[in-house]
Amino acid sequence: MIVGSLAVRLLIHNVSSLKDKRRILNSIKDNLRNEFNISIAEIGHQNSRRESVLAIVTVSNNSRFANMVISQALNKIKLFPVEIIDYTHEIL
Repeated sequence: MIVGSLAVRLLIHNVSSLKDKRRILNSIKDNLRNEFNISIAEIGHQNSRRESVLAIVTVSNNSRFANMVISQALNKIKLFPVEIIDYTHEIL
């Protein structure tokens, strides 16, 4: 069993409340879940209005496939109105 994980630190622009932030994050999470069949959750800065850390995990029997899914998910996040500050990517 191969586990691919990605932790992404995001900066969210043009939000005035936590409700706005949640709307954007829910859109990102729903989109990624539907397209890539991954697990995703907010794991940091939950009470910050402009920052967030998302964790993304996929399980596969092939390390190449797990790496591809994680890489495509990262590229998809770039299409949303957020700035990627930092990320860590691991294949276990």
